[in-house]
Amino acid sequence: MPAPPESSVPPPDLGDLMHVAFRRLRRGWSEQLAPFGLTPYQFRALQAVARGPHGHDSVVGGRDGMARGEEDAHGAAACGEGGRLAPDPAPAVAPTEAGLAQSPAVAAQGPVAASEGAEGLRLKDLAERLRIAPRSATEVVDQLQDRGLVERRPDPADRRATRIVLTEDGARVREQVREERRRQAGDYFSVLSEADRAELARLLTDLVRSHP
Repeated sequence: MPAPPESSVPPPDLGDLMHVAFRRLRRGWSEQLAPFGLTPYQFRALQAVARGPHGHDSVVGGRDGMARGEEDAHGAAACGEGGRLAPDPAPAVAPTEAGLAQSPAVAAQGPVAASEGAEGLRLKDLAERLRIAPRSATEVVDQLQDRGLVERRPDPADRRATRIVLTEDGARVREQVREERRRQAGDYFSVLSEADRAELARLLTDLVRSHP
């Protein structure tokens, strides 16, 4: 049977293509966390704590990585009914975490002052950042604290509250995970030319900014 005319072939659905591409990337990232003894939602919590109340990395956390929007997307995917954590969800991806080029505006910011990112987060703020119930955030923090990756400190602005901050071990593990993730993402996108990767980063950045 002759092939149908090219004009009659429907174009691929962009939503389906993105879902398949990033599902495969996320699957590799979930497997990549296993040697570190972390689940995806635990790593998201590390990211959120490291970025602090202002949404920026502290100097101790290393290079800039995940945007606030990624944490929000992760939190929605991780929650079950009533804001409870679903078991080991696969993380979503933001352009900067996918090994794509950062936008000039982000790259120009450079590291921020340690005081911005080192303040940590209050528990309620962490729950809101990850879009999970406060009781679920408590479970995650307890798990990370048991491993020495975060610690609770008194909030200097409110003696009734505490802040969750990253320990040195937590910052080290987080950067190791991010470095491995960048390597895997680089392998995944290596089939594209440098120009295509830059164009993909530009398009994804436009989408993220248009749909906060």
